[in-house]
Amino acid sequence: DNSYKCSVHMPVPSRIDTVTFSDGSIFPVVHFPGVDHIICLTDSEDTLCGDGKDLETDRQEYEAKVKEYCREMGSLCTGMMIFDKNTGVLNPLVYVPGADTIFWEHSCASGTTALGAWLASSEASVPLEAIIHEPGGDLAISVNLSGQLVLKGSVRFI
Repeated sequence: DNSYKCSVHMPVPSRIDTVTFSDGSIFPVVHFPGVDHIICLTDSEDTLCGDGKDLETDRQEYEAKVKEYCREMGSLCTGMMIFDKNTGVLNPLVYVPGADTIFWEHSCASGTTALGAWLASSEASVPLEAIIHEPGGDLAISVNLSGQLVLKGSVRFI
């Protein structure tokens, strides 16, 4: 069926920090060259994602926020990784201002990597092994004791 189980070593983020945006929202942000990923936890009470917003009915608000936050950070590309820690479900939203494109990804390799790096750093959980459930299927992210990130999943050529 043209499907393959794959694994790839992913780049380590240049930094992980916390950003306070002009609307008062505070999010962890994982920075890679060329892309910044905002980690938006749906089980948190003090963020856009945790204030009762429903992903299906509030997609336009999420899209407006990722554009606003991208402008504020001056990013080449911004991902908003909407993650429910209780279920392990990730809904990745990516905005590229240079092309003025916004897309709800089915799977996001760099976003899953950012999430894994943040989980490992925020929970002091190295080594880390996590299965992330995304609309396009599951991806596994691992972080070993030396900080290497490995992404695993199935790839299907169509």
